[in-house]
Amino acid sequence: MSALGHRAIVMGSGIAGLLAARVLSPHFAEVVVFERDDEAATPGPRGGVMQGRQLHTLLASGLEVMERLMPGLERELLSRGAIRSPDVGLTARAFKFGSWTIAGAIDVAMITMTRPLLESCVRERVSAIPNVVFRYGEAVEEVVYDRVEGRVTGVDSSPVGVAPGVEPLPAALVVDARGRGAPVAQMFKAWGAEPPDEETLGLNVGYSTVIVKKPAGFSADWFSVLLASTPPDSPAGMMHPIEDDQWIMAFCGRGAAKPPAGWEPLLDYAGRLPQPTIRDCMRLSTPVGELKVYNFLAAVRRRFDRARFHPNGLLVVGDAVCSFNPLYGQGMSIAVLEAGILEGLLAGANEEASEWREALWRGFYAQIAPILDKAWGQSFALDGLYPETKVRRGPGFALRKAAFLWAQKLSITEPVLRRRMMRTAQLLPEAPIGLGDLAASQWRLWRGRGSRVSPATFQAPGEALGGASSAPGPARQEHAVGL
Repeated sequence: MSALGHRAIVMGSGIAGLLAARVLSPHFAEVVVFERDDEAATPGPRGGVMQGRQLHTLLASGLEVMERLMPGLERELLSRGAIRSPDVGLTARAFKFGSWTIAGAIDVAMITMTRPLLESCVRERVSAIPNVVFRYGEAVEEVVYDRVEGRVTGVDSSPVGVAPGVEPLPAALVVDARGRGAPVAQMFKAWGAEPPDEETLGLNVGYSTVIVKKPAGFSADWFSVLLASTPPDSPAGMMHPIEDDQWIMAFCGRGAAKPPAGWEPLLDYAGRLPQPTIRDCMRLSTPVGELKVYNFLAAVRRRFDRARFHPNGLLVVGDAVCSFNPLYGQGMSIAVLEAGILEGLLAGANEEASEWREALWRGFYAQIAPILDKAWGQSFALDGLYPETKVRRGPGFALRKAAFLWAQKLSITEPVLRRRMMRTAQLLPEAPIGLGDLAASQWRLWRGRGSRVSPATFQAPGEALGGASSAPGPARQEHAVGL
């Protein structure tokens, strides 16, 4: 028998569930993964992942931990078509508050690909682990809780659409990775317990995503483009390169400004963005497959770290703990970071210690809390700027909003602050940015007035094809920046 018991069960096989199975496998004789969807013959979007065709990114922090958990994964992704930028500080172009941001190294590489490519590579690796068993097309109907022992002891499952008819499958540990729709509250109430408190950001955000074939001969001096919205106006757009010489383009808006379905309406919507770059690329490109629309009503954080009740033998991970606004690309990377934390806790667990299950969930939620605090705080700061967002802003919000906007505007042209903010957005270790840091950034700009540094450049789409762009755009914009 392995160190912690005969069997662990994982409910759900998205990125969070797959990585949970990977880190559990050395510590249990068997890891059983339940997945409602049928096993796919070829890689592609899964029915259980409604947003599977939308733009996904893996932040630098997530990529670093995923490579540790699965050595050689980045190389494999690149061999199958993923695209790598050695430093997004130099190659990612962003337009916000009326200006293109400066370019400058931040020592952060990025790889971009479709979610099905990433998930299929991870799934293949986990499927190859001898003691991991997948039960596709099978749903967990009940998580079995023993009130006497005070712990979860297994699950009751059945093929999708079929009533349960077999004995529950026992387990030493059950991991819930069923995503943001996991019935956590219902589960706790069925056990006669109060579910964890929830914090909610009411967003009412809409996304439209389309994959396009790049025009033949296209070669630009940039990797990706972000056209950020300027609150209170919410339309925004972004594009990244992906496998098969394609771009994935995503548009988002809030409330009445949500992007439409259909190529021509979306082309018109792209014309509403603050710069014509993405619209010009659309005009030069050919759409591939369907345009996908996705609505995201609210981000939800379940405070398991403050729960008044939590059964031993259960662990909740991924979006079932905290679901974020997809615009910020935090969800998959958070799931990876959680798997890294779980790996460390399992390495220190001992079955002979009677309280190992309690120590596991307490340690897990305590250690992921600072990561979630950071990511949730970023989302709150950004989403709270829009009047459509429904959230309790509190008496100090006006000051925080002013400081946040000050930081955003300074980072357009001040390289030190820009570097710190970009690395913070990648969930990399960075000290919090305070008012003193903003004042120092402002002073560097004032002190450097009249000096010149290497200008940020932008090659318009038409230039990248050797011709004139369909709209002049911001080609070769320069910034005077003091260092």
